[in-house]
Amino acid sequence: MLLLGIVSIVASVFAILNPDVTVLALVLLMGANAIVTGVLDIAVAVRLRQSRRREWLLAVIGVLSIVFGVVVFVLPAAGALAMVWMTSAYALLTGVLLLTLAIRARSWGSTSAARDSGPPFESAGAHH
Repeated sequence: MLLLGIVSIVASVFAILNPDVTVLALVLLMGANAIVTGVLDIAVAVRLRQSRRREWLLAVIGVLSIVFGVVVFVLPAAGALAMVWMTSAYALLTGVLLLTLAIRARSWGSTSAARDSGPPFESAGAHH
């Protein structure tokens, strides 16, 4: 654990001091992951086809993954932009869902207090 802690601190300091290199490394890692995943998807599709299951969609997904990975390697700025868009979409969606939950949760207090005066979570075997 000591070594892992030291490596984590060194990596985080490096990332803070070199954000451009860090972003490039993450984007290239994303591209490499897409290429490897695509190759594996195609291999599985070929294997399934040999067993008389025509999984051509998996092969198409594999080709698309490889194309995406190559585009990321050739145009890393586009890959970085894609990561920004995905992160932004995630933040927006979770924000909307959390706001919706907060609005709904406001009514929980008033309706549950009127419904029962006991604690909200009781164990099944508890007797009063």
